[in-house]
Amino acid sequence: MKKISAKHLLAIAVCGLTLASCGGGGGSGGTPPPPPANPISMNIYAGTDGKNEPVVVAYINGQPVKMVLDTGESGVLVGKGVVNLSQTAYTSQTFSATSGDGTTVSGTVAIATVCPTSSTAGCVTMPIAVSSSTATSKEIKGIFGMDCGNNTVAPNAFCYLYYLWKQNPSYSSYSLSFNVPLNTFYYAPSITTPIGTITYGSFTANNLISYSLLTANVIYGNSLTIPTMFDTGTNAIILPRSVLQAEIPNFSVSSDENGCGIPGEVQGGFNLYYQIPYASSNSMFSTTFTTEPTSNMCSVFLNNPLILEGWTGDLGSIGFNIGATLGLSEMLRHSYIWILGKKGFVKYVGIE
Repeated sequence: MKKISAKHLLAIAVCGLTLASCGGGGGSGGTPPPPPANPISMNIYAGTDGKNEPVVVAYINGQPVKMVLDTGESGVLVGKGVVNLSQTAYTSQTFSATSGDGTTVSGTVAIATVCPTSSTAGCVTMPIAVSSSTATSKEIKGIFGMDCGNNTVAPNAFCYLYYLWKQNPSYSSYSLSFNVPLNTFYYAPSITTPIGTITYGSFTANNLISYSLLTANVIYGNSLTIPTMFDTGTNAIILPRSVLQAEIPNFSVSSDENGCGIPGEVQGGFNLYYQIPYASSNSMFSTTFTTEPTSNMCSVFLNNPLILEGWTGDLGSIGFNIGATLGLSEMLRHSYIWILGKKGFVKYVGIE
């Protein structure tokens, strides 16, 4: 089991920064409210470089760039040579970072115009981190990091929404939803058929979950609390072995993993339960998912693209330097609203 994302396929990175602000005073000398946040949507597609790969197309200096939609990282990330940039676009700021699988990324920050669609709606001027290595992926050329926290590859370069919010504070949140498989646990969509949507605007949600430290406190089983990230950039659910031992009776690495020949993959058919406390009440969000696929359904991996629920990995076997992660295979089953705090970083997440 490994992360199938541009983090590991590209060895690249980028990030952002906005310069514009709302201005203008009324006749009374007061500051008028910002204009309304007319929703701006990006379709999400299934990538072909890996399984459970959510892809969006952003326009950087007018050029369409296919990127992984990654809620586990902040900033816009591209490989060397992906976007035409003048020498004056590059800053003196450099960066170097190591991801959870040990891949090191380094490069230089440049300033570019980033648009979520081919129109001018929602365009912002922001810094992007350009890798010193050429993108090696056939399809994916960057990362569209929408964690919207301060976990950026390049210092002071944040997610796209941060800069849109700086430009117009009415854009204070985004919604994220996916098309779930019908009557089964997987589907093989066309590369031109959207699998979901991310929409920027001003949204509210009931029963918010605190997410100010880039994780939520998730209770597995009935008592095991572990900080956990919502990460579309990770293709599977990645859980510490302590969770698997607590929830799967007599859990054994030798008998309960590698059912489809994938190291660290938890075999299908186990029901795992978790809860997340709401920030302002004593109640909790709770749900159960089933690990997939079972050993007699390993042929699903022959599909490309592939969107697969329940795919689960044992962090103890994989060995990545990451914590518990609810990757795309679990996030598919829910819809989300990410809400920024006063400083422009995510503070709460609504989940349904």
